[in-house]
Amino acid sequence: MTTMSRTPRRRRHLLGAVAAVGLVVSGLAALGIFAVRDARAAETALTRARTAIQDASGAVSAGDLDAALSRVASARADAEMASGLLTRQPLSVMQVMPFVGSTARKAVALADTAARSARTGEALLQAALDSGAGLTTLALDLDSSGWLDQLASLQSPLADALAEFRDIRDAFGQAPEQTRVARIDQAGDQLLAELEQIIGTIEAGVDLAGVLPILFGQDGTQRYFVGAQNPAEQRPLGGIMGAYGFLTAINGRASLSQFISVGTLPGDLLDADTAPSEEFLNRYGTAYLGRGSWSNVNSSPHFPSVANVIEAFAPEAVGQGIDGVIVVDPFAIQTFLRVTGPVETEIGTLRADTVIEQVIRDAPEQFDSQGERRAAVGIAAETVLEAFLTSDAAPRARFDALAEVVGDGHLLMHHANPDVQESLGRLGVAGELLPPEPGNFAAIAFNTSESHVDYFTHQELDLELFLNPDGSATGTMAITIVNDAPTGGVPSYFIGPNVDGDNRFRVGDAVSLISLYCGPCNYTGVRSPDALELGRWYDNELGHRIANTVERAPAGDQVTVVHDFELVNLWDASGAEGSVSPTLWYQPTINPTSYSLTVHAPLGWALEAEDGVRTASTTIDGVLSRTASFDLRLVRSS
Repeated sequence: MTTMSRTPRRRRHLLGAVAAVGLVVSGLAALGIFAVRDARAAETALTRARTAIQDASGAVSAGDLDAALSRVASARADAEMASGLLTRQPLSVMQVMPFVGSTARKAVALADTAARSARTGEALLQAALDSGAGLTTLALDLDSSGWLDQLASLQSPLADALAEFRDIRDAFGQAPEQTRVARIDQAGDQLLAELEQIIGTIEAGVDLAGVLPILFGQDGTQRYFVGAQNPAEQRPLGGIMGAYGFLTAINGRASLSQFISVGTLPGDLLDADTAPSEEFLNRYGTAYLGRGSWSNVNSSPHFPSVANVIEAFAPEAVGQGIDGVIVVDPFAIQTFLRVTGPVETEIGTLRADTVIEQVIRDAPEQFDSQGERRAAVGIAAETVLEAFLTSDAAPRARFDALAEVVGDGHLLMHHANPDVQESLGRLGVAGELLPPEPGNFAAIAFNTSESHVDYFTHQELDLELFLNPDGSATGTMAITIVNDAPTGGVPSYFIGPNVDGDNRFRVGDAVSLISLYCGPCNYTGVRSPDALELGRWYDNELGHRIANTVERAPAGDQVTVVHDFELVNLWDASGAEGSVSPTLWYQPTINPTSYSLTVHAPLGWALEAEDGVRTASTTIDGVLSRTASFDLRLVRSS
């Protein structure tokens, strides 16, 4: 009886619990209806905001800041609407609920970040409009007499925007990293990537706004040595420096002198006082002897070291000090001609589609002496650079052209003021050698045949890395020079032989000092034909270990030198995942340099591609303009 009497009570408790759960579920269902409605409206508003931001970016590129400001204002309004929808009842309740709370909080963070970003962009665009010249002052708007004053008015808004965007990025970094909705996580990753891109762009703007007034003489005359390089005769920075001139900047205006052959400059100036370091003097001292000093002044691939030497040479060589050094090559001239259109010079009408052939192959034949021939690139540089700086082309077109030549290493700049130089380094115009870190490789060729045979050559780099489970690696780098030079029908100054008294040089030979910089590696061997029997030797520069050989590639043939090496700490093997990030660097060349990178995973590991496919090894091929960086993911094998 007792047992039977307890059964109805248990049944009543159970029914009551079911009823309570039913009420809760019904309430949540109603809440969900409103939540879904508001969430969808918020998503629609954020989509409109993103479209408006994209429109604004296009308007900025076109120079229409009024349109850009209008579109950013629309984006801000839509993002604020989305934020309001996501933070009101009933959606705000979801932020503290289990399972769905992280998703709700991240959605709110996305909307808030979009709204703050739009407000910050609005303020910056308004400041640019109030300056009177917009953002064109960052593009060297030399036609405007007051462009430096206009630039000064942008310095504070740019700095404020940079600080705000950094704070926005850091705040968004506090949002949940992973939620239960893949679309929100993907949107978050994309937003974070775009914020980093915006921050990088504004950082460049801050640096430009800070250094351009100094570079263009707001506080006093600035004078720069401008060297013209010719990659038909390779040097580590790009090509032989055959001619030079001066760029003088005073209160925002710039003028160029006539370019003349470096053969007029005194040589044999490198010593312990003019060399940037004892290490530099030991490695390059013999290259600067006698009249060869200026032809070989860019023997180092590290432009700041080369510029320091030129700045130290200047008082004796040109009779006064200089404030900095600029070097350009024919590819920079080609890019500038795309902005200016054809330019008349004393070596003919230069056009973007033919200037490389005109300046390197045709123009030298107009002159009798080697010095005058080397000045041909300088004549082109002088005339085209002057036309570029005074062009009535859109400032944005000039800005894009400068960004292109700087990014590909065809225009480099150094300033004697360390603070200005630091900014130039951040802007990517300083021409610095890769830092001496494991996995950084720089392959350098130095023409020793005194000819322009590199007009006909191209290089191939083949890097193979064998990773070990302890984080070390062994590897090989094969550097091949392919020489397609003819043995006739071309002037002898162009294809040689031009080395007097040395019968080892033949017509069309490409003879090069080949150096491999490998950071802190240990070389275990170098294999090559060594046809000139000069052997192999090793030295150092700026933390890099360097292997050197002199090799000959006969006309119609090729030569390969293979370096074997070890790296102690190439990758981190301590966790369940890892990565290896090699970087290849090469000097600008007439013809493209191709590369092939092969990486072998260590025992117990696999290389994982973006699509999740795992392999024991992978090979990546491509063409190298200046640098190629890779980031390969490693996972432990199951």
